Amino acid sequence: MSEENVSIEDLRSAVENEHRFATVLRGYDKKAVNTYLKEMEENYQQSLAEYDEKRVDIIKENELLNEKVEILNARIKDLNARLDAKRDNDEKIRQTVMAEMSVKTNQIKSEKREVELKLTETEKELENFKADVKEATGELNGMSEKLEKLLREKFDECAEIIKTWETQHGVVVENIENQVK
Repeated sequence: MSEENVSIEDLRSAVENEHRFATVLRGYDKKAVNTYLKEMEENYQQSLAEYDEKRVDIIKENELLNEKVEILNARIKDLNARLDAKRDNDEKIRQTVMAEMSVKTNQIKSEKREVELKLTETEKELENFKADVKEATGELNGMSEKLEKLLREKFDECAEIIKTWETQHGVVVENIENQVK
C-alpha cells in the first residue's frame, strides 16, 4: 500500500495482525506479555501520531501545490489572453497594412498608366517634332540655296557696279587730269 492511501484503520489492523499470538500463551510471563503489548500499543500510537503528522504535512503541501497550480493556471490564462490579443492585434495590423498596400498599389498602377499615356503622347509629339524639324531643315536648306544664289547674284551685281564706278572714276580722273593740264 502506498502512504497516501493508507488509513488509520489499515495501520491498526496491520499492527494487531503482526503481533497477534497464534499460540496459547502458556509458558509466557503475563507481565512480560503485557509489557510487550503495552510497548506495541505505544509504538502503534507513536506510528499513528507520526502518520497523522505526515498526513497533515502532505495535506498542507498538497494545498500549497494546489495554490501554486491555481496561480500558474491564472498566469497561463492571462498569457493566453494576451497572446490572443496580440494575435488579434497583429491580424488587424496585417489587414490594415494589406489594405494600405492595395490602395498604394492601385494608386501606383494608376500613376503608371498616366505616365505611360503621357509618354506615348510625348513620343508622338517627338515624332511630329522630328518630322517638323526634318521639313524645316529641308525648307532651310532650300532657302539657304536660294539665299546663296541671291547673294552671289548681289555680289556679282555689286562687283559690276564697282567695276562700272571704277571705269567711270578712271574716266573722270582722266578728264580732270586732262583739264588740269
